Amino acid sequence: MPDVDGWARVWAPGNTPRAHVRGGWTPAEPLLTALSPFECFVPTLYWDPDGLTFYLDIVREVRVTERGFAFVDLYLDVTLHNGGVTTKDEELLKRLGSVEADTVRGLARGLI
Repeated sequence: MPDVDGWARVWAPGNTPRAHVRGGWTPAEPLLTALSPFECFVPTLYWDPDGLTFYLDIVREVRVTERGFAFVDLYLDVTLHNGGVTTKDEELLKRLGSVEADTVRGLARGLI
């Protein structure tokens, strides 16, 4: 999809394989992801049987090129689903330094 205001957008139909540093997965749902090298989060919108879900990966770095994209995920994620807002994977923040973990928690609170 064409960029909009500096955001690269990626549409992935359902059952499109996705690569991850710890392996890969193939979500059944279609996904729409937006990426900006100037932001500290990567939003993804997806459809599931319960309705639309808005998912935010908090990230350290986003790289967008003509051939693809990559970002450094900082574990803590924010999910907006059916009117509720939750976070997940907070226990993984112990893998970061304490300063960066505190920064990530602050970013999550600002997004909620």
